Amino acid sequence: MLLMMLPVGGFTVFTIVDRLQHLKRRSRHDSSVKVCLESILAEINHRIWLCRNVVWWLILPVVFVADAGFRCYLAWGLRTATAAPIDAAGTIVPALVESGVTGVIVYYLFRWLIQKSFQPRKQELETLLRNLDG
Repeated sequence: MLLMMLPVGGFTVFTIVDRLQHLKRRSRHDSSVKVCLESILAEINHRIWLCRNVVWWLILPVVFVADAGFRCYLAWGLRTATAAPIDAAGTIVPALVESGVTGVIVYYLFRWLIQKSFQPRKQELETLLRNLDG
């Protein structure tokens, strides 16, 4: 349980620092429409970047820590039991496959989110900015 707190704590710190950085960059209320649109577009681009890199900052840390914790649990159990090593492999392999499948599903869900939500919004904002410039 304590081992799982490492990636969750890292994710929490990353999210807080990221939000604080974006609060500093926000445009003021008395800014022009163009500045506000550029600020929103920058935030959309950052969200797209976060979603594309979700594997590195969320999925892999959780999967690796969960896998390491599971292996330690099995090693402790095999140390005290008389089970054969094949029993451990029969338990570890499905857990690794499940972690991998879950990671792939989450990755493609985030890719779908980018295509359905963020990309149309980004294109709309870019069109508005071009119209303001033109």
